[in-house]
Amino acid sequence: MKKEVSRTSYTVPGMYTVNDAAEMLGVSNPRVLQLIYAAELTAQRTVGDAYLIHAESLQSYQRIRQGNGRPWKADVAWAALWMLSDMEIGWLAYPQHRRLLQRLKRVNADNLVWLTRRRASVKRVRVSTSLFNNLKEEMVLSGASSEFIRTLGLTQRNDIIEGYVAVNTINKIKEKYHFVEENNTNAILHLVDESCFKIADREQMPEAVALVDLAASADTRERRAALSRLEELLHEKG
Repeated sequence: MKKEVSRTSYTVPGMYTVNDAAEMLGVSNPRVLQLIYAAELTAQRTVGDAYLIHAESLQSYQRIRQGNGRPWKADVAWAALWMLSDMEIGWLAYPQHRRLLQRLKRVNADNLVWLTRRRASVKRVRVSTSLFNNLKEEMVLSGASSEFIRTLGLTQRNDIIEGYVAVNTINKIKEKYHFVEENNTNAILHLVDESCFKIADREQMPEAVALVDLAASADTRERRAALSRLEELLHEKG
């Protein structure tokens, strides 16, 4: 049984040990380390070479664990979200395209969020809000910063920024905007390996991408609205 995150398990404010995370997720310590190495959990190394896991990262992972099944490879995950957004897919052969369409007929919104999670790794940081507008120019906006949030009857948030950047640009962006890697974050960066998928020349991610990002939100209204809209998109393909 999955355990709820409890503040009493913090080693330091907003952080968990590997043991804590394993207990909360109902998995082994080596499995937690695998999630850290795969960038599915955000963690920092201590002086003693142990890991402390950001609570926000752990809570986000818990929220998307409603799905099941082996995650799709990045190119398939991107193709699924492009397909649901009625975007042209040019990187899958016809047989792969047909198989993916059949898969989408068998999944629900929770499963979709889970299966497509490895399209990018996630980095959560804190940045001065005075730099938000400049940082937006470096990102392809999604999730809480997406224009699609308004179509869900929600208000675009000013206290958080979310979007995609190429993984090979993150160090340059980190230095430019003076990122602070702490638990009280206000910037969510999805890091894309552009050897698998190109994100250049876009200002906004397509609807389905924005929705799966929003489905991991800590805000219950955002999460429910995103999952509801994803169900509609899946139904249209069914």
